[in-house]
Amino acid sequence: MADIVYTAKDGDRLDTIAFAYYGVEGLESKILEANPNLLRRKDWFLRANEKITLPIVDDSEIDTGFVDVFS
Repeated sequence: MADIVYTAKDGDRLDTIAFAYYGVEGLESKILEANPNLLRRKDWFLRANEKITLPIVDDSEIDTGFVDVFS
């Protein structure tokens, strides 16, 4: 699988994009690692039509917070 290039809409934020794409909270850091230019930002808002890379994240890097109490 290859990384995804995402085109931002006005008002998009890294945290909401990360949640929408990965389905869990807390993976903004992966997007920042793939887009070091965003580290200079004072906030997480993106400009309309700004393109960012959404990296493929291995399942082992995703903590869903789910605890299987039946195992």
